[in-house]
Amino acid sequence: MLEDLNATIREIKSDAILLAEADKKSHEMQPFFGEGNRMHLLNFYLCNDMFLALADGMITVNDEPENLRKLIDAFRKGGGEGKALSLQAHVAYAPSEQEALDAAYDQWRTNIFESNLLSDIKNVAQFDVLGNQVRREDVCQAVRVSSDLVQHRAWLYQYLELGFDHVYLHEVGPDQERFVDVFAEHVLPALKQ
Repeated sequence: MLEDLNATIREIKSDAILLAEADKKSHEMQPFFGEGNRMHLLNFYLCNDMFLALADGMITVNDEPENLRKLIDAFRKGGGEGKALSLQAHVAYAPSEQEALDAAYDQWRTNIFESNLLSDIKNVAQFDVLGNQVRREDVCQAVRVSSDLVQHRAWLYQYLELGFDHVYLHEVGPDQERFVDVFAEHVLPALKQ
């Protein structure tokens, strides 16, 4: 059944990406699927096992290495062995630590909260109120903030060592041109060695 579902999706759109909430265990699915190979489409919940069977890989965002290792291990153990791992790394670079931290705080402080909290926000004013509760150092939990290019290389190298096949860099600050120029010259070449 899963192979048929995946094939149907690929027929409709060959480069489709299936996104789903994977929060149900297989044994919890019996009431929804019934006996045999049936699916109740109106009450369809995607369980972890099905998600991993359909997934071509995993995409996540930067976190502490021990948390990423647990996530990768769970993905591999659950059926993701041999599938691609991709990571979006949120970074803030500037010539000074203070400028990097200021940029990260200004641009990213409302993005450090859990998605279930953010999904309940109704308007921009609520984001502002929430953001005002954030301390500058709190942003460093979600963004790799530094003026030190050696430190940025170390963080990115750590992600590669964990097994990520692709690391996508997201400069959260406003000076994108500086980021591209500096990282292209001083950070990325060192990672290729």
